[in-house]
Amino acid sequence: LVTIALNLAQTVEKLIIEAFDLLGRKSNVQATNSFRNLNAGNHEFRIEKFDEPGIYTIKINIDGANHYTRIICLQ
Repeated sequence: LVTIALNLAQTVEKLIIEAFDLLGRKSNVQATNSFRNLNAGNHEFRIEKFDEPGIYTIKINIDGANHYTRIICLQ
């Protein structure tokens, strides 16, 4: 289980969260990954399960602007 916490400075029309393995393949994570019309403020998004243990790049697209972070999944 991975929780991504975001503090949005303003209302967001569309937010998409995707996970990719080290080879750039999109992971089939069990998560709701597309959100619309989020109010400004704190939000938490959960990724329940990854395909397998490893290092993943998390891509967060906020109204067309991409942001990236990496995580290590042990299970």
